[in-house]
Amino acid sequence: MFHACPDRGARDPHTGELRFDDMSPVEVVKKSGIDDRVGSASGMLGSGTYFADMASKADQYAGKYGKPTDSTVGEEASMFLARVALGCPYLTQTSLEQMRRPPCHEGHFDQNLLWSDVKYGNPWKEKGLPMQICEHRRFDSVMSDRQVDGGAKLYHEYAVYAKQCYPEFCVTYIRTDQRDCKVEDTHK
Repeated sequence: MFHACPDRGARDPHTGELRFDDMSPVEVVKKSGIDDRVGSASGMLGSGTYFADMASKADQYAGKYGKPTDSTVGEEASMFLARVALGCPYLTQTSLEQMRRPPCHEGHFDQNLLWSDVKYGNPWKEKGLPMQICEHRRFDSVMSDRQVDGGAKLYHEYAVYAKQCYPEFCVTYIRTDQRDCKVEDTHK
C-alpha cells in the first residue's frame, strides 16, 4: 500500500510558508520507520497510520512545494510503498474521528469517544454506533468504504493502529499533467 508525507521544502498550502526547517517527515520515516503513535486523532479514521491502495490518493498527502496559487505540475514528491498487515479490517461508511483503536468484532466502540469533539461528520452521540466497554476481540484495522457520511469517495483509505507496517521503498517522482501521460499497449 502507499503512504505519503511531506518532504523537505514542503510549504503550507494556505500561507506558502516552509513547513520543515531541519528534518521532514519523509526523512524521519527513512531513518526510523513509521511511528504509529504520532497519528493525528482528527483524521477521518482516527489516530491510525493511513494508507491507500492507489498512489494518486497517497499523493494528496505528499506535500505541496510551490506557492499556494502555483500548479503542482513539475514538483518532485515522495511516497512510500509499504507492506501493511491489515488482518481483519472493519469496513466503515462513517467517519471515526478521534478513535484510537478499531471497534470489537461485535461492533462496539470505546465509550470515551462520546465526549470527543469532531470536525467532520456527526458527533459520536449521533453516529448511531454501539458504545460499550467490552472484552471482545478487536478488528485489526479500519477501511473506509467508497461512501462515507453520505458522501461519495473516489478511494478506500486504510488505517492501522499498531506496528503493522513496514515502509519498504521510498518512491520519488515528478508530478505531471494527466493530459501528458501516455499509455502504450505493450502486448503488440
